Amino acid sequence: MSRTTSAPEVLGWSRKSDPERLEALTRWSLYLMLTLAPWMVVVILANVEERTASGWALLALSVAHAVLAAVATSSALEKALGRREVGAWSFAALGVLTGAILALALSSFPGVGNPEDTTVVVHVVLAVSLAAFAPMIEWRGLVLASFALALVWFVVARLAGVWDAPPAALLITVVILLFVAASVRSSVWMIRVSWDQERRRELDARLAAAEERLRFSRDLHDTFGRTLSTVAVKAELAAELASRGKDGAVEEMREVRRVAEEALKEMRELVAGIRSPELSVELEGARSLLGSAGVSVSVTTDEVELPRATQEALAWVVREAVTNVVRHSHASRCLIDLRVADGEAVLRIENDGAREAGRAGSGLLGLSERLERVSGSLGTAREHAEFRLEARVPLEEVPT
Repeated sequence: MSRTTSAPEVLGWSRKSDPERLEALTRWSLYLMLTLAPWMVVVILANVEERTASGWALLALSVAHAVLAAVATSSALEKALGRREVGAWSFAALGVLTGAILALALSSFPGVGNPEDTTVVVHVVLAVSLAAFAPMIEWRGLVLASFALALVWFVVARLAGVWDAPPAALLITVVILLFVAASVRSSVWMIRVSWDQERRRELDARLAAAEERLRFSRDLHDTFGRTLSTVAVKAELAAELASRGKDGAVEEMREVRRVAEEALKEMRELVAGIRSPELSVELEGARSLLGSAGVSVSVTTDEVELPRATQEALAWVVREAVTNVVRHSHASRCLIDLRVADGEAVLRIENDGAREAGRAGSGLLGLSERLERVSGSLGTAREHAEFRLEARVPLEEVPT
């Protein structure tokens, strides 16, 4: 099927992000505004019978002023958006041209038009000049600059006899200059906010991806840590039985194969994102694993149906804690106790083979994060060789 391509797509406009489109629109709107003075001079010259050198000089100066104002405005935008520092040459040249236009205005613009027309041109030139500096000036500075420019022009024009306006005209000039400068300043603020939002969206996306990778690595660690420990223990037991010529080695190796097949199934479920451990299965697996490792196991529970989120959180605790007992302790006994009290499920796992204290592993940190999702908590205590882990999870269903 053929697809009609619109003009913006041909120009590459559709590939621009929202901040890029907003910035482009704002820039070109400002550039068009800067051409207002030359167009006004053209209109004035079209209405006079005789065009003198002063008129052509005014047109040339206004065109050059508009070009320099565009360059200065672009540089000011780059600096205001924090992209690069700018040179002062364009701003200095803009100031010189502004002064030249004002000087020409004080000569009463012979052959250009009446003083009222040329005064309007001067106001536009002053507004454009201030607009070019506006992105780099704070709000208080804009107010002071607007008042200063208006006051200087009002006083000098009155003394030169060019502008015979009442004092109230000074306030009008200030309002005009401040309105134009504030509009430019507000546009720059909108561009900056748009770019900040774009960067925040990108940061949120990266954080979401990092969180997902962390979740997957945590699930991988919690799921296969115990499984691989089970394989290692049973394989070692089978080797020991075989070396002594005792019965049971074949059964243990078959159990290793069963565990490996179960691990493959868990891997597929984990990759598919549907893996959620069951508390009863984890408790039974804890009996089997600890028993195979030669650890005496005692499991006591209250006969209470726990909410799904609570069961899942506690199942991860059982899995990680039992894995740590097998891999990181010399325990001879392990006690697993699950009770319900004061509206929360309390799981205690104790063993008598704790090694020297070290830094917290990633498994316990992952458990703490999991329990926080369901408003639970994780605590540990060590006394000589005794190590106790306690997890508390409220019985109410908590959104995860």
